[in-house]
Parts: sequence; C-alpha cells; structure tokens
Amino acid sequence: MKVTVTGATGFIGSHLIDRLLSRDNEVTALVRNDRSAQPLRDRKVSVVMGSIEDSDTVHRAIAGSDVVFNLARAKSHGSRPMSEVTATNVAGARNVARAAKTAGAHFIHASSTAIYGSSPQKLPADEDSPHRPDSAYARSKLEGERAVRDECPNATITRISAVLGPGCHSWLPLFRSAASGTLRLVGDGRNLHHPVDVADVVEALMLCATTETERRRTFNIAGPDTVTIARLVELMSSAFGTGKTQPRPLPQIASRAYLATGKACDAIFGFRIPRIESVMFLTAHREFDISRARREIGFNPAISVDDAVRRTSEFYKSERL
Repeated sequence: MKVTVTGATGFIGSHLIDRLLSRDNEVTALVRNDRSAQPLRDRKVSVVMGSIEDSDTVHRAIAGSDVVFNLARAKSHGSRPMSEVTATNVAGARNVARAAKTAGAHFIHASSTAIYGSSPQKLPADEDSPHRPDSAYARSKLEGERAVRDECPNATITRISAVLGPGCHSWLPLFRSAASGTLRLVGDGRNLHHPVDVADVVEALMLCATTETERRRTFNIAGPDTVTIARLVELMSSAFGTGKTQPRPLPQIASRAYLATGKACDAIFGFRIPRIESVMFLTAHREFDISRARREIGFNPAISVDDAVRRTSEFYKSERL
C-alpha cells in the first residue's frame, strides 16, 4: 500500500510511520524541516519537502497514493498568529483533501474532540453532539472538518481526544506541576477527562485505512475509560515517584470569571490570557462515546488511563525531561 502522511514528524505521526513501515507499506512524508527529514530518509521513507499550505507541493506528495493521513496541525498557544493556525488547520486541510480526491486516495483526516467544547452539553458526547468550540484552535479544527468535507466527501474524519504516551511533550508541564505538588485543582476535582494513548490512536487510524465500510464517516477516538481530574493528577504525581499532595483547590467562582475573560479575549481579539489553557484543562468535563468506532471499524482501545500515564512518565524519565 502506498501511503502519504502529513505531520509525519509529530507525536502521532512518528508512531504512525513506525506502524506503517512495520507492515512494509511504501511511505511518503510531507515534511517542513530538512533536519527532521533525514531520520525518515534513513528509514527508506520518501520525503517531500514543503508545507500543506502549498497546494502544488501537496499534490506532488500525494500523487499515486492509495491512502493519505493528514496529521498536520497548528496549535494556538502563546503569540502564534491565528492566521498561521488557520493556514494549517483549515486551508492546509483543504489542500490535502483536494489532492487526495484528485489522486483517488482514501483520505483520513485527524480532527479533535475539542470541537465539542471543554464541557459538552451531553455526556458522553457522540459524533452527532452539538459543536461548541470554545477556543481558537477548536474553531479552526471545526472549520478544517468542513473544508475537508467540501473537498473530499468520502473522507474519514477522526476526532481524537487528548493523547498520552511515549513521545508526548505537551503534558510535561502538567506532570512536573503534579510531581512538585503545585498543581492547584479547581472545585471538587470530580470533573471527567477521557484521554487516549498514542498506540490506540495509531490502531484506530490503521483500522480506518484498512476497513472499507467506514468512508464518509466521522469517529470519536478516545481511550477505554474516563478519569476524574483529581485522580489524573494523583496518577501523574505518583508516576513521577513523588505522590505529593496538591495545594488547596481554587473556588469554582474564581475560575469561572477567569474562563469567561479568557474566552472573550480569545473570541474577540484572537489571543489567550496567561495560563488559560491550564485553567480550561482543569475545569473541563469531557467524556466521549466511541461506540461507532467500536462497531464500524472494530476499534477496541486497550491501554487504560493508568497505563497511559505510566508510559508517558517513563518516556519523560528516559529522556531526562
């Protein structure tokens, strides 16, 4: 099978490349940075240099492919202009979808459960739940889905939850805070999270690529179990070997005021106030229905939250992070 992957040097992309090569697929990667490209070349991956924002380059990379995975994304953290986020998550996704359709390839697009918002109206949220994106990133991912559907109606869209596992760097600040006993919860800590290990994400993506019945479909991809934020913080602290008690929780009324201010700044001015991502994470209440993926592509996530946290912590320790 000839496969093209965008975002191939990222967290999920690097694990997907490993799986594809282990099954003797012919793999092409669209890569921005030449330094990141050389390890792929060393493994006999065909590398096309460029960005998904360049339509001609995208078409060249995808020509002749049987399957295309679009894992490229841009987060809206810090001072990154929203124009860059939109260029990748919307315009770039459109380019990849158009090229995949032209090539006659099966297109699998990685979206995010963030489109349901930090606290969906209905739990567990299924694929037909209302879209309530409450961040610039989430809005861009929702726009990206619509662009993909416009260009390539047969695309498979995977809405992926928060991902843990070896190679994950985005959770490192949270692990450090939990390990040092400085991660202050908000309220009673009973709000739910529904993370997923990267190995289960890759399995879901491979199932999408090899199961004929799932085209035109959208799937939630999350782990086998949920966890309260209080328990998740406890797991992170214990995994780092400290097991420290965290500070007294903040009252919910203070966090709600801060969140309202942060969301207004994000929506009106396109920037995020300090620590807003952390507050949104600590106050989020999320659970996702993955029964469609179980039923239609045979997705059966195997790695529990406890094991996903342990695997992530072991990676941090091995890399001395």
